[in-house]
Amino acid sequence: MDERRLAEQCKRKDDTAWGELYRSCASRLRAVCLRYMQDKDDAEDVLQDAFVKAFDTIGSFSYRGEGSLLAWMKRITVNTALTQLRQKNSLSLVPIEDAESYEEPAVESIRQISEQTLLTMIAELPVGCRTVFNLFCMEGFSHRDIARMLHINEKSSSSQLARARRALSLRIGEYIKNGE
Repeated sequence: MDERRLAEQCKRKDDTAWGELYRSCASRLRAVCLRYMQDKDDAEDVLQDAFVKAFDTIGSFSYRGEGSLLAWMKRITVNTALTQLRQKNSLSLVPIEDAESYEEPAVESIRQISEQTLLTMIAELPVGCRTVFNLFCMEGFSHRDIARMLHINEKSSSSQLARARRALSLRIGEYIKNGE
């Protein structure tokens, strides 16, 4: 079923349509949840809460072309993850170390590492750094948007991204050096 028709049927509270929506995008949205939440159970809770919110607010969805329903669901999922992080008070920001300089790894070096390994490295970042990294690099939000979403200032967003990049760069360097 095409996305426009699926959205219309979901608006009519059609259980079959909701099941199809879940089957069509749950795995992608679960991956989004896992980028923000370190614990798989928390990620599943976020996914479930996101679908409940989508069900409750589907009337506000406006079809804007193929992919807009998934994009709408993804936005709800990200916001739900951020809400859960704030509620757990686990969205602490990490002060950036201003000493050691570092070199960003060459693109060729990064291409030697599997996607799953890179995602694991990102998941191991401190929560604040990981959240800003995901919002900026994966979701494409600006520092202004991130600051608004996380209730921080833009400089904090920028410094968390710098911290995340530095930590990832060092981790990638170690990985390549040690042939992990």
